[in-house]
Parts: sequence; structure tokens; C-alpha cells
Amino acid sequence: MLGKKKSVSYNLINKQDLNSREVVGFCMNRKTYLVILVIALGVFSQALWAERSEVDRFKALHDKIKTEDYFRPIDHAFYFDITGRQSKHLLRLIKEGEDASKQDQATVTQFLLRNMNTEHYGNVHAKLGFPLPRFTIKGVAFTPDIRGNYDLAASLSITQLSTPTVFFGILIAKNDPFIQLYIKNDQKYGLNLVMAPHPDWEATMYMYYMKRWDILETITASQLINNQKVTNLDRAKNWVESVTADFRLDYDYGDSQFFIAIEELRIQELRSNTTEAGRLYFGDNVPLFRFQAQRDIAFDWWKFKLFTGIHKRSGYVPGKGIYLGSEVYLGETPFSTLFMQDREYLTFNPRFRWKFLELEYIGKFPTSKTTDGNARTATLHGVNLRISI
Repeated sequence: MLGKKKSVSYNLINKQDLNSREVVGFCMNRKTYLVILVIALGVFSQALWAERSEVDRFKALHDKIKTEDYFRPIDHAFYFDITGRQSKHLLRLIKEGEDASKQDQATVTQFLLRNMNTEHYGNVHAKLGFPLPRFTIKGVAFTPDIRGNYDLAASLSITQLSTPTVFFGILIAKNDPFIQLYIKNDQKYGLNLVMAPHPDWEATMYMYYMKRWDILETITASQLINNQKVTNLDRAKNWVESVTADFRLDYDYGDSQFFIAIEELRIQELRSNTTEAGRLYFGDNVPLFRFQAQRDIAFDWWKFKLFTGIHKRSGYVPGKGIYLGSEVYLGETPFSTLFMQDREYLTFNPRFRWKFLELEYIGKFPTSKTTDGNARTATLHGVNLRISI
């Protein structure tokens, strides 16, 4: 429902024309502003991070990125959507690592020490959709389509420990630099169904088959010598196939909108190879919960959406999932910009929308110097391209 709500033009409002519904709406709007203020204060109120878990850091960062999808509403049409993003120095790090791995262990250790306390991230996400005929049953409108999603993402950090520790059978000595690497792949194919039982209410259910695998690696300096592979993607993976579902409920009250959502809720596990390869590092059934409130405001030649929200999944505290911002539209032009602030990032996403094509630059710029495990927060750049017919 984002992107298609009614707006109020404030320079045209006459106080004498306010009816009882508008008075109630005004009171609700004041409450909305209060919610936004309380959540905004919470963005900066949490304590410093504990020692880094690469999987938990991945969950928090990946869920922040998923928030941006809510501002790319999908029409009932055939579409192809692809997004790619990476941290600012990821390619340089890979090149330096390849060069250092051809040298001796001292060179590799210097490479790791030079990049100590850094984090890096990369992601490719593709979507494909096919519309099905709309229909109505007993006054309830149904809008179905078939959707497929492919997501491959990786997170890595370079760090050291203050005490000797064994990770996955590898002894990490005190102050020895090492790499933590986490890779996750999701493949989803299923039916998305939007139901509108009332003009102000809309419910969405996405029921799909999902195959998920992930890899968690610890790599020391000695393992990088002689160009040894960081990870082997052809090895046996701990994959799980399941029937999974996303649910979302939207409420539209004039120029204010609210929604709650549950994503990746496992309904039934179908099969897996976890007996041979172990359980998923991401977790067996760790759904994502989300709430968002939004208000539309319009003037003569521009309009914007003021929003705030929170997402939560097992692995990170609620404060990491709080965000607020605005989406700005310049009149009837195809240009819009998303501004979003959370406790770690300022997101700046300018977007051009034409009839069949959308092109968006994606930028996440750190407002916090460090994140989990005292790693320097990574700057992220990306591009989104969508073709719809």
C-alpha cells in the first residue's frame, strides 16, 4: 500500500470544513508524531555492542536493507527486479588478500593487521513476478501473482581476540588476526495474494517454497598462504527446504498509514541435509517482525512521506531495528528520494521512475564509527533496476 495513498494539501485546508472524521484524524496524527519522537529517541539510546557474532551482525544489517523494499511497491504486472550492493572497500580487500596469499605468512599477517577491525558486505537480490487475474468473492477483492526471489549475501570482518579461543576446531591464539566469513543464500518461489475486505484495510499473504543454505568460516593467516580458497561453495552445505510464509496487514486512515508484518515464518520443513552438514547457522525458524507508521504530506509542487518503524529478529536487540525518515517526491516528475536514519546509517536513495523502468542508486553512509565487535561501520553502495510491463 506504500506509494499509492491519499495526501492532504495543507495550504488548501479551511478550518471551517473540518468534519468529525478529520478531527479524529488530527488527534491520531498527533499520536503518530509522538510515536515517531519516542522511536527517534530510542535510535541513539542503546549501549555499545558486545563482542561480534558474524551471523548476528549479518541479520541486523540484512534486515536494515530489506526495509528499503517497502519503498519500492510492486504493481500488479510482470516485473523483473535486481539489486546489487557492496561495501566501499570490498573489491580492494579481495585483491589485496589474493596478492598477499601468494607471499609468506608474515605478509598475510600484515595484510590482516592493516585491515583490522573492518567489516565488509556484499549482496545480489533478484525478483521475478507474473500477474494472475484479479477476482472478487463476496465483496472481497483478491489480487494474486506468482513471485520468485533469489538472494545471495555475504558478511565478513577481520578481528582478533584478547584470549586464545577455539572456533570450529581451529585454535585462534591471543591477538592473532583472523577473518570471520558468513554467506547465506535464499531461493523463494510461491503465490502472493493481496486481499482487500474494506477500503481502509488490506491483507497480504505470500506462501512459498524456500531453500536456504549458509556457510560460516573462520580463516587464519596460515590458511590464506599459497592462495588457499577462503571457502569452497561446492562442499556439502547445511541446506533446508521448507514451506514458508510472509503476512502483512495494512490500515489506511486518510493521510496516515500503518502496517504490521511477519516474514519468513516457517510453516513446515520439507527436507534437509542437516544430519550430514549440521543445522543452519542463521537459525531453524527465526521470523522477522516489523511495524511501520507513515504520514503523507503534500504542498503545491512537492510531497513527502514521513515514516518511522521497527524490525526485530532473533539475534539483535530492538534498538538496532529502529528507523525513521522521509520519501520526497518532486511534483509529477519521475524523480524521488528516500532518506532514512537508523542508529548506524543514513540512507540516501535517489530514484527515477519511468513507465516501464525504474533505476535507483542505493547509499548507506555510517553515522556511527563502530559497530559489533568494535569494527568500523562499512559504507555501502548499490544499484536497483526494475523493469515492469
